[in-house]
This record gives sequence, C-alpha cells and structure tokens, in this order.
Amino acid sequence: MVVETLMTKIEDWVILFFTAGFSIIPLKYKSKIPNILKWEQFQKRQPTNQEIKKWLKDGLFEGIGIILGAVSGGLEVIDIDDRTLIDKLGINPKTIWKNGGWAVKTGKGYHIYIKHNGACGSIQKPVGYGIERRTTGGYVVAPPSIHPNGKQYQFWGLK
Repeated sequence: MVVETLMTKIEDWVILFFTAGFSIIPLKYKSKIPNILKWEQFQKRQPTNQEIKKWLKDGLFEGIGIILGAVSGGLEVIDIDDRTLIDKLGINPKTIWKNGGWAVKTGKGYHIYIKHNGACGSIQKPVGYGIERRTTGGYVVAPPSIHPNGKQYQFWGLK
C-alpha cells in the first residue's frame, strides 16, 4: 500500500488518524495499555494539537489507540479474531475500502472500521463466533502498533 510505504514514522500515523477526526491516545510498546494517565477524558473530547505534540515530543506514542464512538465521528469497529471467518463470511477488504470503511490486519485477526451518523451504543462483546462490536467507551489498537505477540497492525487489502 502506498500510504504504508510512505509512512515510516509514528508521527505520520498520528497525523493520519488525528486529521481523520479520530480521538487518539498513545499506547505502550507491544501493549494495548495507554501510555498516559487519565486517558478516559478522551472518550468525551479529542486531544488538542498541543497535547498530541507533547506526547510525540515525550516519545509516548509507542503505539496508537483510537477511541471509538461519537468522539471519533461515530466510529465503530468490528473485531474478528477468528481468521477463518473472513472466508466463511465472504469479507472482502477491497469492498470495505471502496465503501468508505477501513480494514486492518491485527495481531490475531482483523478490524473493520465503520463510521455512521447514528448513536453508537456501547461495546457488545462477544457478538458471537469470535466477533466483537467495539464502540463507545472503548478503543482499538491501530497501525503501525505492535501486538503483544509481536505482529504489526497494518492496513489490509489495499495492495
């Protein structure tokens, strides 16, 4: 993917997600744990440019978390940990991108990012069959973060 090829620094990814209108937080390396205290405030408001710059300057973006729900423009993520479900359900990442969603390969499976205008509701886990609907009140780990198992999160289906 051209975007991933060009984006080699964490700062580039931070800018991508921030300018996409997502509320983002820094995560610890190879972890899903926030690298700041009181991250919950960003469930209700997006960080400011100054906060983002300080976190970058302080080296806190060892990974990137994206807060879900209205604060990120109605963002929800379908989390699929069972890789076999992709074929069974006929999920095509190119179709997801074509229709305005984002597809991400995680350390264990896949995330499908979807934005909508309605109320997001709250996290529903599990939906069943190794699928979770993640939304208001939660966050997901985003590219180019490293999963605790050592695999890198990356955009999926654009090559």
